[in-house]
Amino acid sequence: MTMDATILPLLYKYYQRAELTAGELDRLQAWLAKSPGNQQLFDDLSNSAAWEKEMEKYADINTDPALLLLRERLRKQEQPVVRLRSWLRVAALVGGLLVVLSGWYWWTNRTTDEPPRMAEANPVLPITPGHPDSLVTVESSNGVRVVLVAGRQSTLTEEGQVVARQQADQLTYITTAKSESNQYNILRIPIGKQYKVVLSDGSQVWLNAVSQLRYPVFFSGDKREVELSGEGYFEVKADAQHPFIVRTERGAVTVTGTRFVVSAYAADPVMLTGLEEGKIMLQAKEENHVMQPGQVLAIGENQRIQPSKEKLQQVLAWKEQKIWFREASFETIFKTLVRWYAISVQFEGNVSTRFTGVLPTNLPLEELLSILEKGGGVHFRLKGRVLTITE
Repeated sequence: MTMDATILPLLYKYYQRAELTAGELDRLQAWLAKSPGNQQLFDDLSNSAAWEKEMEKYADINTDPALLLLRERLRKQEQPVVRLRSWLRVAALVGGLLVVLSGWYWWTNRTTDEPPRMAEANPVLPITPGHPDSLVTVESSNGVRVVLVAGRQSTLTEEGQVVARQQADQLTYITTAKSESNQYNILRIPIGKQYKVVLSDGSQVWLNAVSQLRYPVFFSGDKREVELSGEGYFEVKADAQHPFIVRTERGAVTVTGTRFVVSAYAADPVMLTGLEEGKIMLQAKEENHVMQPGQVLAIGENQRIQPSKEKLQQVLAWKEQKIWFREASFETIFKTLVRWYAISVQFEGNVSTRFTGVLPTNLPLEELLSILEKGGGVHFRLKGRVLTITE
């Protein structure tokens, strides 16, 4: 088998963040289907941290290291044995491209003496929220990941029957869908995206960037349980006979019908729960607390429930593409912002400045940095997608 010369410029174009045409997507799909090794190469290309590390050995060569690495990896596809990690084995294409993504950054500060013509046609663009190839996916009960392309209508099937339909930025499950087995789907939201799912009982969930929700295709039994990692706003369909439970790593929220928000990112020091309407019970390891509208409570690493300094308006702001900070360190600020912008952040020296204000998350990164710099006390240096912060 000889190296497929036509796929090299296509993969390089994908790496350059250029939009692929429908014909190019079809060629890529056909190439991916040829062998597990092709899928492995594509998955590795999508994992920028690992890809950059592999490119280091080409950094001193007088050409584009990404192009050299792609050539070498494609040649290796001639070898029959390619080892796959189990969680990358299965993916699906819906009307075009499939890709396993959860949050990444791209290495774009490249120099070359003889750049390919396609690179010349793609100048450096402002860093906007998310990434052109940062896609929402839903994983079916058999492990197949389906890409939910914004603006496209599509369906999700389980055991041969349609269980959900996507339209715009919403996935709606069919209330009449039934199955012999208790099947679960996992909805994953990447960097810079938000998405809404309507569950089979009619409950609605808005998910924030870098979040994941695991839920049954249809609810059965005496409880309606879902698992959240990240941030979600819930509007639960009232059903006193079947309580709705949101489980996270640090605690659980039990309701019968209400509106509330849960922020449960693994990297954050606390899980926050804010109640907008109705009544909910917040449960930690050894205590429970019935919340009233307007309250915001936190569960820390000690598994204790305590009042939060955050106001309800603050914890709900992300739904309007805003983030509220109050006397926040820049470490805290950018721990949040990297969920919206595909960048790597590093600090030079001690940065003790704090910031209070509201930041929109629908602006190019450069405009957001300008807002922060005007507050004084901090400076930014952006090189490619690596941001350095100093005082």
